[in-house]
Amino acid sequence: MSEISILNTIEAIVAEFLSSIPPDVMLVAASKTRTPKEVQAAIKAGIKVIGYNYLQEAERGYIKLSGMWHCGI
Repeated sequence: MSEISILNTIEAIVAEFLSSIPPDVMLVAASKTRTPKEVQAAIKAGIKVIGYNYLQEAERGYIKLSGMWHCGI
């Protein structure tokens, strides 16, 4: 599967999922094993909060991404 196809798939799945949950529910997307481009595709589709397990992961992606992020410790 090409990178563009993967990014389009992520966008479609996220958009479909977000349309199925109540508007007052905040979805926190886990970034584990995802590239900054994949996370950006999720943000483009409507994800507002990105969760990282480790600060080092967040630091690598934060420079390239916009939006709110959360790092659990």
